[in-house]
Amino acid sequence: MPARTYIRSSRRRRLALTAALALALAAAGVPASAEVESDAVPDWPVPSFSQYQIYATRNLYKAMKVVGDWFQQRNAREGHCPESSADQTALAAEIAESMPENPFKPDSGQRIPVRFVWDDTLSEPVIAHYRTKPPPTWTAPAGTITVVICYSHEHFMIWGAGYEQQPIRHEMTQRVLYVKGNCR
Repeated sequence: MPARTYIRSSRRRRLALTAALALALAAAGVPASAEVESDAVPDWPVPSFSQYQIYATRNLYKAMKVVGDWFQQRNAREGHCPESSADQTALAAEIAESMPENPFKPDSGQRIPVRFVWDDTLSEPVIAHYRTKPPPTWTAPAGTITVVICYSHEHFMIWGAGYEQQPIRHEMTQRVLYVKGNCR
């Protein structure tokens, strides 16, 4: 499919979804203001699971970008990627303090967990392939960010786990969302 056709059909889908959402909100009516805050029960429909999943996925992707920027700066300062499990433990503890609440487990008070793994087979062509078909071994609890470090090519890749405990995907293209960077 030509790029121009895809862009037009994508815009039509977004416009159709926006119009459907506007109609649903209009049909539900505007909620009356409550006299007491505890009486404020919304009269509009509660977001569906898929809407909340998109919201959680986008928030996890934002957190992945924050981890990527932080990790890139750390590697530039140190001149290399972490090399030992002691480095891994220290990094996980350091980044955990700055992580927001896990969007896949709201109101639990849990922060987004970050873990580090090593994979020397990770190369640019492999990363490009993972965009559409990640390995079946890539599983983690929902809301976990995984930093995959490759020494032989001196780069890293970050992926996040969604509700299915698999890498999160873009809601329209179904391509895996990841962040990548260099160790130097």
